[in-house]
Amino acid sequence: MNKTRCISLPLLLAGILSCSPQGVLKDVKTELKAAERSTSIGLDKSFSLDLAESAQCTDIQIVNDSILVLMTTPTEADPYFFKAYSINTLEYLGSAVMRGRGPEEMEAARIIKCCSPEGNIIISDNSVSECIELDIWGTSASNKVLAVADYKMPEGAIDFLPLPDGKSFSLILESGLTTYQTTDASGRVLNKFNLQKELSTENAVTLTSSVLTAPGEDGKLAMAMLFFPQIAIFDTQEGECYSVATAKEYTSWASPSPLDFNTVQHYLNICSSKDFIFASYLGLPLSRLISGDCRTGIHVFDWDGDFLLDIKLEENISSMAFDSVNNMLYALDASAGRPVRYNLELLH
Repeated sequence: MNKTRCISLPLLLAGILSCSPQGVLKDVKTELKAAERSTSIGLDKSFSLDLAESAQCTDIQIVNDSILVLMTTPTEADPYFFKAYSINTLEYLGSAVMRGRGPEEMEAARIIKCCSPEGNIIISDNSVSECIELDIWGTSASNKVLAVADYKMPEGAIDFLPLPDGKSFSLILESGLTTYQTTDASGRVLNKFNLQKELSTENAVTLTSSVLTAPGEDGKLAMAMLFFPQIAIFDTQEGECYSVATAKEYTSWASPSPLDFNTVQHYLNICSSKDFIFASYLGLPLSRLISGDCRTGIHVFDWDGDFLLDIKLEENISSMAFDSVNNMLYALDASAGRPVRYNLELLH
């Protein structure tokens, strides 16, 4: 078992931890909030998938509240990135998208954490700045890539998230600053968010390391920062952004210092539904992550930024996806690379 799977790539790349006394988000109102409720939950032990023992899952998504999609590492024996299962029966539906550089193939596939209004999965190939909306049901059944739509990613985009009505949200590097911007289908910029101070080679990875999610309906999206205990919520229709801090450290950032074993990684991943934002929380120093002694929490917010629930787990989970019909949270056990499930009926 690979005990270091809980360490993110940005953490391995970062060379310095740099913060400001006011927190990391410039000109954004930040509120420190404690969870309204705290609880512990265990695994749903009734959940089991027919998954090859050798398969290593790297991401997870739920499409149209009916299909569970696992992203796995392609191998010579199994060259596909994605495997689809029925949510209701857990029946295997088929595989999709082979690794490669040919037609209908991807070299570095990634799941975008939002779904289209039509209930399709959105994936990107970062090696060629390509993003497509994929009919995962039809693709799995036919073994042909059935792309419903192609999205044009802005030049220099570091991260990208499609929005309703042909709009998109992206993180780009512009004049030494990171800019989050909303564009329409023609590429016209509708609004911009300049949230970080000036970047340097020492702090760029630390300040820009984040994960995005959107419910795919009203133009709202959320960002979890990996190295700061903060969640930012964007309203791209109104051009507004506000932030929630979940640990008091946001008011007393340390002076710049080299990355060491005491550096803390806070958030790891994020997903959302139309009602909730789910962020997996570590809050652990690098020394603990390397040792494999990792237990994750799940912070649950609503779209008003209220910190509704702090869930303690025995497992170390990475990627997540929420089934809003059955109130089930699917996740990946980061140590084993296998899918697990939690019953979240307590949300209602």
